[in-house]
Amino acid sequence: MKRRDFVKEIGAIVGAICVEPSFAPEKTFASLQPAVHGSWEVVRGPRNAWTITRTSLSCNGSGQGRYWIVSPHPVSGNWLLEATFENDPGNERQGLLFGVQGKGDSGYLLEWSSGLTLWEFENDSFTEVSHWSASRRRAQSPTTVVVMKTGATYAFKLNGTLINTICNPSWRRTDHGFIKGKEPDSGHYGFALSRTGTITEVRCRSIELAVKCACNPVLPPKGPPGSWDAMQAFPGGVLRVGDLFYLDYTGIDASDPSQEGGGFGRLGLATSHDLLAWAQDPNNPVLGPGPAGAWDSNHLQFGPITRTADGGYAVTYQAWDPMTKRWHGIGVAFAKTPLGPYLKYKDNPVLRPSANPREFDGEHIHLHTIIRKPDGSYAMLYTGFSSGYAAGRPGDRGGLATSWDLIHWVKYRGNPVFDLGPSGEWDDGHVRPKGLVWMRGWYYMFHEGAHFDGKVWFDEVGMARSKDLIHWQRFPHNPIIPLDTNSGRDTLVTEWPNAIVNRGKLHVIYWGGSPGNIGISLARIPTRVIDNWEKPVPSD
Repeated sequence: MKRRDFVKEIGAIVGAICVEPSFAPEKTFASLQPAVHGSWEVVRGPRNAWTITRTSLSCNGSGQGRYWIVSPHPVSGNWLLEATFENDPGNERQGLLFGVQGKGDSGYLLEWSSGLTLWEFENDSFTEVSHWSASRRRAQSPTTVVVMKTGATYAFKLNGTLINTICNPSWRRTDHGFIKGKEPDSGHYGFALSRTGTITEVRCRSIELAVKCACNPVLPPKGPPGSWDAMQAFPGGVLRVGDLFYLDYTGIDASDPSQEGGGFGRLGLATSHDLLAWAQDPNNPVLGPGPAGAWDSNHLQFGPITRTADGGYAVTYQAWDPMTKRWHGIGVAFAKTPLGPYLKYKDNPVLRPSANPREFDGEHIHLHTIIRKPDGSYAMLYTGFSSGYAAGRPGDRGGLATSWDLIHWVKYRGNPVFDLGPSGEWDDGHVRPKGLVWMRGWYYMFHEGAHFDGKVWFDEVGMARSKDLIHWQRFPHNPIIPLDTNSGRDTLVTEWPNAIVNRGKLHVIYWGGSPGNIGISLARIPTRVIDNWEKPVPSD
């Protein structure tokens, strides 16, 4: 039996007995450490230097050596840690510990004095992960420090001001590139002082994010050597027609690695009854680059399949120009069924970069998503870039365009509608809208975002919502689908999100994984995350 036939047969069997993906039961999240009382452990310095009450930890240090104390219970998963330091004015150094292993043998130390420094330590060996100068904050006492952990991403605040974000702090540069070191999946948190001080208002709470499917990836990461998808395959969109889901994805061959994304991109299709078991279409690929000299004769990347007003279907895609090294527009192809065959519109591209390089989309237009509105019109959120826009903070941003026929598009005059995150946020480097659904009175949009720390871009998936597609609220604890620590699969990237509502629940198909094993994956957004948008962390 051929591989594709086997996959198709298994998909049909599983689809007949499953109505939705199987995930771990939703847990009720409670406060991890609601107060400071408990059997705290002194791991450096004399034990009698600390006084522990129900509301505070006090250190009567002499300034000789280190004074470290850690929580009685380890924490894991995603969490937010907050504490206030009320210190002797002469205190030279103070810090917050997290990811602590054993008796303070290893972990991370966030320390501030003249500036803010994140250290990774092992025994008495300290490696500086990152340092921010004192100009990023004002000296103040008391000092409230907050660390928010989402997967392998950490955001740091001092006195209510975001200082910066670190993604994958355990990655190290070597002569052969980057390697990932040991990133603790769980560990203790605690505090470090060098002199007398008191720590109050200690809170450590769980954060609930997307639940990733244990069976990821749900499609093979790539095809066999020499195939049309031999290099990689990433999702373009997911559509439901009746009781069947249609996934369109871009397959990349290995013909020309010098191109953006490598090789030629072609359109593949797969079907499923449950979003979990997918049968790849035997006619793949169903659409590819145009003839030599055409605007789309090189690398293609496909967006979603959209229903048309006449009962047909359309797929949109962006094309790469190797001469200008730009994504130079979005084209459309039409079909009578979701499986094709697809016929390209004769006057593609239907959406082009702006003629003015000072517009946000004056150089590139690429990743995008489309939704049909209640009045029958179409709205597209698309990614634009221009180095001449917003000098000092270049990066991909999200724009809005509307159409009645998927051919003639009008850009919103107030673009971009989805800007970079604030400086220091996880998505202050670029944002790329990719998945869009309407659910319970809101548009929910999923986007790629990244924060460049001087080493590498680690893209992750964020979530935002809007009533009008113009004014957006970011989820307070993004990234909603973060990178994983050691026990997870997604240690390199989560991106290309595509959203769909199934039986009232919000699901996201995305591209994630580890080096050499990145594939199309599935996650579910718990109902409580949507219901408690304004308050995603339970109170004490």
